[in-house]
Formats: sequence, C-alpha cells, structure tokens
Amino acid sequence: MPPQVKWELPEGLTELKLEFPAPSKFFSSGYLVYGYKEELLLVSSISKPKNILISEASPLILKARLNWMVCRESCLVGEEELVINLSSVDPNKKKKAEVIWNRFKEKYPRSAEEINVSLKVAKIIKTEPSNPLSEVLVSLSLDGQDIFRIIDFYPLPIEGFIIEAEKIKYQNGLIELYLQPVTSEAKIGEITGLLISQNSCYLIKFLLNEETIRPKII
Repeated sequence: MPPQVKWELPEGLTELKLEFPAPSKFFSSGYLVYGYKEELLLVSSISKPKNILISEASPLILKARLNWMVCRESCLVGEEELVINLSSVDPNKKKKAEVIWNRFKEKYPRSAEEINVSLKVAKIIKTEPSNPLSEVLVSLSLDGQDIFRIIDFYPLPIEGFIIEAEKIKYQNGLIELYLQPVTSEAKIGEITGLLISQNSCYLIKFLLNEETIRPKII
C-alpha cells in the first residue's frame, strides 16, 4: 500500500501533485518488491494565489494526514497528522528541510522529454491464446540515442493486471513484462513506468496501438 497524504488546506490553496522518489528494488519475505528502506521524502506541490499573503498577522496553516504501511517480518500501518504554520517557520527547521531536500532532489523522476528514448515495436503474446485469463508477455523494443544510459525499467501498476515482478527483464533496450489478467475483459492500452539510469530516472508512458504493436496478437 503506497503512503497516502490527505491535505486540509486554507481556502484558495490547491494541491497540484504528490511526488515519490524512485523506489529501490529488493527482496522482502521472498518476493521482489519496489519500495523504500529506512527513509522516504514525499513532496507535495501546492498552488497559492498571489492575493493570499503570508505574514505573522495573517496565519496560513496547512494540515496533512499521513497514512502508510511498513513491512519486515509482518506489516504495520501508521497514521499521523502534521501541522505547519507558514506564517512563522522556524529558521532552524527550514535549514534542516533544505539539507534533506538536497539529499533527495536528484531521486525524483524527470520528464520523458529529457531523454531520447521511444517505443519502436511492441509485442503482446498470450501464453495460452484460448484462455482469456492466461499470462501475457509484453515485449517492448525501445529506440533512441540515449538507450545506452538505461539500466532498468520499473513498471507502474497496470489496471486489470498483476505484474509478476520476478519475471521482469531489461537488456539493451528490450523490456519484457509478464502480466496476469484479473478479469477476462482486461486490456493493455499503455505501459507506464520509470526508465532507470545510473544517476536519475525518467517517467515515461508507452502507448500500445496499431502503429506500435507488430503483429497485434491480443
């Protein structure tokens, strides 16, 4: 279960997005998982209209309720409510926050526009064509001058399918994913995930359509 943040914001302020740093890939209780060890920094972008001023005379208080799950031998859920008054931020806390941010900032996914990699050919193959719930192999062949920079691919969840993490392969621009459909109507229209390089990662979406799927098997 991913950590969740529910904001309680003053009127006029709006949460834009919640960002997660690139996870690590490791084995836990015999399973290959994507997650975080020891520490995690979530970044939430919030818009503020120019007519809302921040001053000690006009307190601007933000509240956030956090829910999370941590696992080792077993899993535990946690919950906490955090409050910050932007009108009077402790300089020492601000300096500590800047140190933490500088340590994490390179771990957040960059835009796909920053790397020259594209989908060349996709193949979707059912292991048992007559069985609508049989395992599906998705093979994605990538192209582009930055292929040499990529060392791995971490998929994001695909609606209607269970991703078999232990079977994921990436080598020289070829991604192979094994998916288990949970319903006979499940369809794969896109694959979203992180292209992992040595020092950064890129959030990318591969659209699967008639132009990319050759031949179209499913």
